[in-house]
Parts: sequence; C-alpha cells; structure tokens
Amino acid sequence: GQTSSYGVSTGNPRTYIFDIKPNSVISGHLISKYVNLNASQSNFFFSLNAGRLYLVGNGTNTLLTSSQVPVQSGIWQRVIISISGTGLVNAYIDGILAGTGSLNLNSALSSQDFVLGALDFANQSNRYNGSLDNLLVLNQALTISEVAQYTNCLPNSTSQNVIAKFSFNEQKGTSTIDSVSSSSRALLSYVAFDSDFS
Repeated sequence: GQTSSYGVSTGNPRTYIFDIKPNSVISGHLISKYVNLNASQSNFFFSLNAGRLYLVGNGTNTLLTSSQVPVQSGIWQRVIISISGTGLVNAYIDGILAGTGSLNLNSALSSQDFVLGALDFANQSNRYNGSLDNLLVLNQALTISEVAQYTNCLPNSTSQNVIAKFSFNEQKGTSTIDSVSSSSRALLSYVAFDSDFS
C-alpha cells in the first residue's frame, strides 16, 4: 500500500529486516518503494544481483554489497539493511557486514506503493524468485549490538521503533497486513503462500 512511513528519506532513518530463501540469486527485486526514472517519487529499492545485494535510494546512485558475503540460494538468510537519515548504509547478511556506503535519499517520504517481489506492482519484470518472511521496518538506524540482537531474535510488533511488521500469515491474496497498523498493507507481486517459514 501507499504508507509513506515505510520509506526512508533525508532525516528519516530506517532499518529493514527480512528473511529470504532465494531459488535464484542472479537477479530479482526484493522490496521497493520506487518509481523508475523519477527520483522525487522514489525512496528505495533492494534487489539481488549475481549473489549480492543491490541497494538504491532515490535512484541517482547505488550500492552493491561484497561478493565475500554472498546471498546464497536454497537456504534462509536474515538480511538487515540500516540506513541513516544522511544516507549512510550498512547491510548485513546473517549478522555479517556485507556492505557499507552512502545512498542519495529523497528529501521527503514518497506515497509510492510499498511492493514486495517486484520494482512496482505494474512492472513485473525481474521479479524475485524465492521465499520471503518476517519483514520489519524500524524508524532508526541500528547499532552493531542491535544488529547482533535482531539477527538472533526479532523484535515484536509492539517494540519501540518498530513501525511495520509483516508475518505473511494470510495464506492467500495479493497483499499482506502490517501487524503494527492493521489498516496498512504491502502489495505482493505474483506470490504463492507456502508453509516454508524461516
């Protein structure tokens, strides 16, 4: 859905935590709040690129994580992407720092749809092929100790700084409910629910 608070912008830090089990790590959009070629309406997208995480803010620059800490196919991995309000990014895979750098951010939170598995709901190219579970959005950048803590144990929906939590328990449909605000949803692109949970 079009919940602007899920986005990241200048002065509005965010951390995205989610579990993935890709069938393929060659490519595929994971999470997006983005309009292609429109920086003023774009907050971010995360995708896979040859076994690495490919991270974009407003689209004017990118960050590719290290091949030394790869995303692997066929197994569950916890991804944590922490973005400060100045655009400083730290990306972790199972608690190991996979990449750090800076992304250019939009100055405002976008009303663009929050989409899982594709760049946007209308653009079905380069969709994510795999499983995704336990998606959380926090309104803070994480410390190293918090990354270690959340790698092992996720915060619940009532924890301080958690502004969205998606557990994918619907078992059908094209959206998933945010348990922090039950009126908010994320749009799902060509999703099949299954019992393979992380």
